[in-house]
Amino acid sequence: MGRSWIYRAVAYTCLILLSIVMLLPSVFDWTHQQHRLPGWFKSRFTRKITLGLDLQGGLRLYYEVDIHKAVTDKLERSSSLIEEKLLKDKKVSFVKTELVDQGDEIELRMVFANAKDALAIDDNLIRSLQMTELRQEYRDNEVILKIDPNYIDDVQKSVVQRSIETIKNRIDAFGVAEPVVQRYQKNSIVVEIAGLREEDFDRVRELIGRTAQLEFKINDDGSEYMKKLAGYSTEKKDLFPGLSFGADSWS
Repeated sequence: MGRSWIYRAVAYTCLILLSIVMLLPSVFDWTHQQHRLPGWFKSRFTRKITLGLDLQGGLRLYYEVDIHKAVTDKLERSSSLIEEKLLKDKKVSFVKTELVDQGDEIELRMVFANAKDALAIDDNLIRSLQMTELRQEYRDNEVILKIDPNYIDDVQKSVVQRSIETIKNRIDAFGVAEPVVQRYQKNSIVVEIAGLREEDFDRVRELIGRTAQLEFKINDDGSEYMKKLAGYSTEKKDLFPGLSFGADSWS
């Protein structure tokens, strides 16, 4: 019993010394005195406490994901595919497409020459185009296409999660240590970057806010310009290492 206090004192002393040693890299980092630590110490004790936004300042940004735009884009892409299917496979003579945006509700209105042609948009057509999220309503020679609300909820979650991942990747490319990027509310994302210099604020905002959209476009390989370009690349390939010309196709 008499020696128990000695053991406790030794244990507490060792714990305090270890805590001080573990804190030294952080303290010297905050005071910009890292060069005063010996090399063997810095190689063995690398963990540091990262100060939050409230202690060292930085940048906090709030972003709202435009689900309305995502739904609108989806309907516009769907209308092009449906029109192509109707004109080529269903032999429909006329179809006029109009996107009706009422704010809270977005619908795709397709007008046909007659009610019989309107029936060409049936469940089989929707399934063949893998657009089962669409719901159709018939009004004489018109078909109203709307997106299932459950699908909109799924799109919302997916778009927000992809946006978070995109923002994280862009900030990582900037070289910022331990940024916070997380969902804030239903459609909102909060970004916190502690210790960021004020002169870098605009650059980070521009980097994060840059729009990313993948588009596929078909080149007219048979045009005179493309023929000249192909001939030039063949003639000048020795002058420009790495320049090559080839043909590709797909169906």
